[in-house]
Amino acid sequence: MTQNGTVAPDNLTENTSNPPNIPVGTTGVVIGKFMPPHRGHEYLAQFASAFVDKLWIFVCSLPGEPIPGEFRYQWMQALFPQAEVVHIHEVNPAANRNQHGAQGIWAQAVLRHTNSSPNFVFASEEYGWDFAKALGARFIPVDPSRDQFPISGSELRRNPFRNWHFIPGVVRSYFVKEIGIRFTDANPMHAEDITQKAALLLNTLYVPDYGAFYQQFSGSELLPISADSLVRAQFSLIKALKSQSRCFLLRILQARDQTNIQDSGVDLVLSLSMDHAESGSGMIDIDELNSPDNFGKITNLNINCSVNTAAHAIRDIILDHYKDLF
Repeated sequence: MTQNGTVAPDNLTENTSNPPNIPVGTTGVVIGKFMPPHRGHEYLAQFASAFVDKLWIFVCSLPGEPIPGEFRYQWMQALFPQAEVVHIHEVNPAANRNQHGAQGIWAQAVLRHTNSSPNFVFASEEYGWDFAKALGARFIPVDPSRDQFPISGSELRRNPFRNWHFIPGVVRSYFVKEIGIRFTDANPMHAEDITQKAALLLNTLYVPDYGAFYQQFSGSELLPISADSLVRAQFSLIKALKSQSRCFLLRILQARDQTNIQDSGVDLVLSLSMDHAESGSGMIDIDELNSPDNFGKITNLNINCSVNTAAHAIRDIILDHYKDLF
């Protein structure tokens, strides 16, 4: 009987473990680069996982690709713990998808792990027909026109911020840009206010100073904590917030970061002089960290350094600097 008192038909059950007319014990394969995994890949693998009893997901990678294969392998493991995820990273020039006989090479690589021919191959691209034939399996196309999720890995790599909604949560921190804000002659409260307001304007998060938080939380009964524990707490704070951020994560650069800015982990540094924060003008110097060996100043910007104006200026500078990713 249903919740509204009507009698459910005998052939309906609340949960079905297998699709109709599919025997128990079926197996399937999904294969791809997943560079990076996106919502379309999630849809494909979830469809396949619901269709068969056992699913293999093969992550194929080569050295020198834009996103390391080990990252993609770990992401797919996190996204699909119920599937058997296999990382294929052998270099085989003859296995190029467009070359004659390539599907047979990939089929042999798959069979080395499955030990027997899977029943089904799931894909959204045309290669699925030949690949399934080489495996002795049946091809099940899934959204080949990409009507449900109009995205590709290459498009996502070109414009990750424009396509943020297509990036699974576990993958997003890879694309988040860490923005370090370096304050000089600033009241710590002004620095925190500016950073928090700039993060709100960007619809994202900022990293507070864990040491200051801990001191405030402990109050008069200051609990002992080692310097190493504070450093570890600050690192953990950055890592945890980065996974929840949207496109950017704002950080106030601490003294230890400023000593060795190349190792701070930030992608862009904004230097803000706050010597006239209450009523006068100040200066924002914009520095870019392209790589550990290339750290150079881009430009200077004179602004009225009120808290709100500084926050808006930081927001505008960041959006302009990364406009190509939107």
